[in-house]
Amino acid sequence: MLRINVTESYVVAEWSRRLGCTPGELRATAAAVGNVAADIEAHLRPVRNAAQEQDALRAAFVDAHEQPVGTSIVRDG
Repeated sequence: MLRINVTESYVVAEWSRRLGCTPGELRATAAAVGNVAADIEAHLRPVRNAAQEQDALRAAFVDAHEQPVGTSIVRDG
């Protein structure tokens, strides 16, 4: 079982980069669920996915509003 030592700043920096979160989010998650890497990743995954979805929606909204008048947006998929 892999554990994340959240008292070491270099460990927190590396795991934050790997998991796509801030050091504060990593420490807060470890405080909530413990220091087992799989538990931390599972806890952060829904938040990370929601943030990515919000970013994609925001980008699509901005793209739609930057289209010249009289053009339409066609999306594949």
